[in-house]
Amino acid sequence: MRNFDNPFYPMILQKFYNSLSSRGYHLIFINTKNENIQEKEINQLIEYNVDGVIITDALLSSSEAQRFSNNKIAVVLCNRYIENSESSSVLCDNYFAGMKIAAYLVGLGHSSFAFISGAQNASTTIDRRRGFEEVLKGNGISKFLMQDGDFSYEGGYKAANELLARGEKIDCIFCANDIIAIGAMEAIRGKGLKVPDDISVMGFDNINMA
Repeated sequence: MRNFDNPFYPMILQKFYNSLSSRGYHLIFINTKNENIQEKEINQLIEYNVDGVIITDALLSSSEAQRFSNNKIAVVLCNRYIENSESSSVLCDNYFAGMKIAAYLVGLGHSSFAFISGAQNASTTIDRRRGFEEVLKGNGISKFLMQDGDFSYEGGYKAANELLARGEKIDCIFCANDIIAIGAMEAIRGKGLKVPDDISVMGFDNINMA
């Protein structure tokens, strides 16, 4: 994994550790500094002859996944997936969740929407946005503002400030995760606005801070 700043992942890693160690497995944590898993990291795991690899917030290409498969190393993607891959994936239905969030916000009477995304190429971002957008369109709302939040507090803070600087009406913001939402709320309050009186903010993940 690479994003220890997001409280969601340390929480998940603790659950991995508790479950797997109780079954007699020894865990190796690799904190990749880049979005994609690096060649040396793949070589290291193959050299160690590990039983399996769990990938959280790093990206794995289909060719890299095939290398693990060729070495009989099982790969499980957590909170993401790769199209047409033999790797297993464990995740929630992000598309359906995006739909439910849009329906909920529309039901509250909101009419001016914004979406602060995570990484643009992450399956979680793509599916949450797709479900959100489809329900809005189904309710006659063809336009909503978008800003990249990078799945981080700093990203959420910066994105919300940039959205507010546009001068367009916004009465609710859907944030791609909770830590973005916390940053966005800080930015909104910094402008003298109230949450949710002036702008409603909705996150995703249900981290402890939320």
